[in-house]
Amino acid sequence: MSDEFDQPKSGNTMGLVGFILAILGVFTGGCFSLVALPFSIVGLGREPKGLAIAGLVISLIGLAGWIIGSVVFGIGLVIAILAIIAGAIAVAVIFSQLDPNLADAYDALAVHYQDNGAFPASLAELPAGTTTTDRYSQPLVYSGSLNSYTLQSIGEDGVADNDDDTIVTVTVETGSYTVSLDGPGGLEISEITIGGQIEPIGDGAGQP
Repeated sequence: MSDEFDQPKSGNTMGLVGFILAILGVFTGGCFSLVALPFSIVGLGREPKGLAIAGLVISLIGLAGWIIGSVVFGIGLVIAILAIIAGAIAVAVIFSQLDPNLADAYDALAVHYQDNGAFPASLAELPAGTTTTDRYSQPLVYSGSLNSYTLQSIGEDGVADNDDDTIVTVTVETGSYTVSLDGPGGLEISEITIGGQIEPIGDGAGQP
């Protein structure tokens, strides 16, 4: 018999390794795809080529998925950050167009929450010097609980619950807080949600 029947056939180890790593890349979000690629390419120069070709195709698909996923995640992260910034800016703009005394009280309440993990039971618990009246020298109406409060200016006419009132509602949840506004002349802003810890919009309590 010919000697060729006595010799073991050589396999394509590089192609096999590339194929296995490519399969792992599929199940790991493309993490092994980049490693699989050079093994599969080298394996193309050896026989048999089947696993090397399959490994090359699968690793390229895994790399494409990894790149697309990274781009989508990056865009999502940027959008989330911009949304947080936009929300904070929106709150600051709202208060800049309204009673500055409301902004002063809002800041003091935010600082109190940061320091104590809860809003005060009354405005009397805020630091000395915090403004607790509106621009018309009317006392601000406050109702607070641990994680939320309502702050109301009754307006120039001194009568509560009519069209010239301004009502600010703040609710703190895990990882975010929500600000709602019902202002004079039908101005209404419903539930601006801002990620992160509640922050003052000015320089701190008493400094709008």
